[in-house]
Amino acid sequence: MTTIATDGKSMACDSRLIGSHIDQINTKKIFRVRGKIVGIAGALAEALIFVDWLKSETKDTKPDLSDSFEAIVVGPNGVDWYGDRLVAVSVGIPAAIGSGGDYAMGAMMAGATPKKAVEIAKKLDPGSGGPVKELILK
Repeated sequence: MTTIATDGKSMACDSRLIGSHIDQINTKKIFRVRGKIVGIAGALAEALIFVDWLKSETKDTKPDLSDSFEAIVVGPNGVDWYGDRLVAVSVGIPAAIGSGGDYAMGAMMAGATPKKAVEIAKKLDPGSGGPVKELILK
């Protein structure tokens, strides 16, 4: 699936896209939206719908997402987690999501940066791979 990790100042992700074959191509999983960093996990099409929903001026209509969708959003006021119901839940720092999220959390709790934590998670999680990408909160 993926690994997304944050320390509240930066966010890192793997770039493996899993379809009918593992590692078909590398893809973007972290985005800048309205001064925040957004990390997505789950089906890519749903994740991109979520990013578009965050970009929209009005959030009256929530997209219908599967229960495997999750995202974390890092802003100046902290980190929020979103599931398929699209309700922001404040979470502690560090935070990580995806199939490699637990590995990344362990690495960050031991002192790793988010980027290093994703590198570690890639070694343990078969759903994570490809180059690690990182964005810094401005």
